[in-house]
Amino acid sequence: MYLKLFYIDGFVESMKARFLIIAFLMSITFHAQSFNIDDIGYIHPDNYDSTIGLLSTDHLWDKNIFKVCWIDKSKLPEKKMRWVREALKRSWEKYSSVRFVGWRECSSLHSDIRIKVVDERSTSYLGTAALTRDSKEYTMRLNFTYKKFAPYECEPFNKGLKFCVQGTAVHEFGHALGFAHEQHRHDTPDTCEYTDDDDWDTPFGEWDEHSVMNYCNPLRNNGGYLSATDKRMVATFYPPAKNLIMPGFNAQYYLERNPEIFELTDMNYGEAYKYWINEGIQMGQRASREFDIRFYINHYKDIKRNFGVDYKSAYWYWVNQDRKSSRIGSKEVLVSIIIITALM
Repeated sequence: MYLKLFYIDGFVESMKARFLIIAFLMSITFHAQSFNIDDIGYIHPDNYDSTIGLLSTDHLWDKNIFKVCWIDKSKLPEKKMRWVREALKRSWEKYSSVRFVGWRECSSLHSDIRIKVVDERSTSYLGTAALTRDSKEYTMRLNFTYKKFAPYECEPFNKGLKFCVQGTAVHEFGHALGFAHEQHRHDTPDTCEYTDDDDWDTPFGEWDEHSVMNYCNPLRNNGGYLSATDKRMVATFYPPAKNLIMPGFNAQYYLERNPEIFELTDMNYGEAYKYWINEGIQMGQRASREFDIRFYINHYKDIKRNFGVDYKSAYWYWVNQDRKSSRIGSKEVLVSIIIITALM
């Protein structure tokens, strides 16, 4: 989102522009609300909307945070691994509560999705079928070069290697979530040459030509972007999780910047808040746009004099005292207030 100011004879169209700016700044600054910690969690629905997509109901997961690792990560190009993560953020993660975390070298520790990169056909075990694999074996195969296998595969689309790597990654991670090939539906039209029958496939609604899971999509893997049906399907079976917002704490803000906390807190928002209160705040970890303990202590001399490096006590003082006054908890809030004041 962005704001564009229109100038007329050198002047801003004042009242309208100022109102929009103030509303925008307030929306990103003053947004805190409270939830009961006991209500926080990831919910997998028992019932589903029968108007969407294609999936294997026997292979859906009962969770939505997945640990991912790379086999021989040190030998893989950082740029291409980053391409994969970027594509997932704008697709499956964007429209659901699904989160792919970890992305380290595969080790003896369990990972749900273990990726082997090789110049062969890309494949993935379907959803929970990955659990049948030995913990040392890969569950997904991706191609980063296309030099030996199907070297022509990217050429007809004239989009380059990144286009192919990202599109394939979105497709294969769809399988990892339990979503099957769209062209395997029994109502696939005769114009699609990739038809097949799989007894475990469960079709919903009409056949979707533009699904990222459809081989007969006129655009390879739909360019790595979800179709409208794909979006509804992943949001239904892996619904967006509630956020947990407490004074100075925003679970999504905190965990996106500290992905290792997912593992320490068993991937639970309520536990993440408890961890931050008991451990993270004292380490100076920031958990919201609203509050930055380092800024707060350094900005106010009396706070620094009274609390020093006792960040936890300083935080509770801010919660119980300064948060109710005009004292500010972060540089972003300070800058927003300065801009709003200047525009008033």
